[in-house]
Amino acid sequence: MRLKLFFCSIIMVNLVLHLKPLKQDLVGMHTWRQTYTVSNIVNFYDEDFNILNPKKNDRGNGDGIQRMEFPIMQWLFAGVLKITGKNIFIIKLLNFAVGILTLVGVFRFLKLFFKNRNVALIGCWAFSFSPSFYYFIVSPIPDNFAMMCSIWGLVYFLIARSKETQRTYLCAGILLSLGTLAKLPFILYYAFILGYFVWIDNRYNFSTIKNYLCLTSPIMLPLIQVLEYMKLLTLKVRLLRSRESELGWSFPHISCAVIHSSITP
Repeated sequence: MRLKLFFCSIIMVNLVLHLKPLKQDLVGMHTWRQTYTVSNIVNFYDEDFNILNPKKNDRGNGDGIQRMEFPIMQWLFAGVLKITGKNIFIIKLLNFAVGILTLVGVFRFLKLFFKNRNVALIGCWAFSFSPSFYYFIVSPIPDNFAMMCSIWGLVYFLIARSKETQRTYLCAGILLSLGTLAKLPFILYYAFILGYFVWIDNRYNFSTIKNYLCLTSPIMLPLIQVLEYMKLLTLKVRLLRSRESELGWSFPHISCAVIHSSITP
């Protein structure tokens, strides 16, 4: 009963504090990122609902397809809009719901790791008002979805360590992979698992090796994305180096141009 009251209070406090930005259009220092994400969602809704064809608005002479990240969040949000209709308030509300699921995941993770309910409650409350999370909970960017998947992946990993079931390990691996696919830097969440095996629990036998394989097998999907991303960067570098004399750029200038073009939609 107290736990339900705790989460109800967090939801109500955050809802009241974010009521104004929920009703507003896209605002904030990361408006350009929000605009790019929302344009993906709207184009899934209006045009091609194929998850493999995320489109941006500035298309030039092309088709607008830009596969920078796996648009799982944008595609799911567009699916909801197919039911509710196109509305920026719905998109922000869905993002808020993702944030609440993240908070529940933080509570479960802390409780499983520290085995102390009070620590989990304090950590969850503090996390809900951390500046970045507080700002991004109503900002439609894929980081929120990636964080939610990654945290729940760690939750299922800790559950799997106590139950030793391959299905739970597989769920953990899939969630961690979805988080990485949604936003590539979230592959760093695998560092927790590596550290856990090295410093906390280094038991090895045939059964645990099978479970580890279930956990790590889904990482092949993000690794494919990493390889494709590196391949794209290499092609860009080669293209600009072939025009080095024409542009009058040195290699450092070319590197900066490639990095800028890769992180800017």
